[in-house]
Amino acid sequence: MDSASLSIRFIDGTAFSLLMFIASAGALCVLCLPPSRLRTLAALATFTAVSIFTGTATPLPLGWVYLYFGAACALWVWNTFHLRAHRTGQAIALGVLVLSIAALISEHRATRPGNAPAYQSRPLIVLGDSLSSGLQQGETPWPVALSRKLETPIQNRARAGARMVDGLEQIESIALENAVVIVFLGGNDLLAMRPPEIYETQLSKLVKKLQIDGAEPILLAYPGLPFNGAYPRALRRVARETAVPVIPHTILSDVLAGPNNTTDGLHLSDKGHALLATKIAAWFKSSAE
Repeated sequence: MDSASLSIRFIDGTAFSLLMFIASAGALCVLCLPPSRLRTLAALATFTAVSIFTGTATPLPLGWVYLYFGAACALWVWNTFHLRAHRTGQAIALGVLVLSIAALISEHRATRPGNAPAYQSRPLIVLGDSLSSGLQQGETPWPVALSRKLETPIQNRARAGARMVDGLEQIESIALENAVVIVFLGGNDLLAMRPPEIYETQLSKLVKKLQIDGAEPILLAYPGLPFNGAYPRALRRVARETAVPVIPHTILSDVLAGPNNTTDGLHLSDKGHALLATKIAAWFKSSAE
């Protein structure tokens, strides 16, 4: 596995699951073991796993992240300095264990794709950037491949360099009544480190505009950047507030991490476009069954 694939796996949920398992096991050892060097090492392993977890861009609520990190830090301090408040230390360890398990369950639920809307006999539209439009002549972008797999026309309104603010421009002069619209924007905002608050406002405005005009939006999510889960967190908030389905970032991450699926670590090759189309088509068809 090359460095690009490892980087994707760090932020796609794979590292998160492993780290939560280590944190849970460490907290359980602290709960069960008598005071010893092994218990101190278990507390250190828990603290280290939780510290690394903060870099995985897992979009859990910020308040939860701060509480989790604080609890793991307190657990390490309690064991390292052999503080005598035994019940307090046990309570901290139990809290870390419960938080770890809760995080795993919460993230598992959040990364399950929502139910796809019916697409048969309805206009399908894709809003996006270069990951959807392609960069080179002769490419078969995933919306084109998806159209073939679903055997239905798709309007690909994506263009290279587009940001979230350009979504409203991409839906100008097209009929939206009864349309299914896949929104795959925000990657350029994320790479440019634009304020996530602006991204969230623009995404919310776009989704609500689509709904007002009679369309049914779907959000195709990007993974976050290391130590920056603000964008995925914002997308989930908008999805909850507007009750729209999300194709989770794990779908794109699986594609990006695969061999020869990109041309530069980010932009999709023909193989990557075809695989992304296959995954999205399977989601649509599974919901239709």
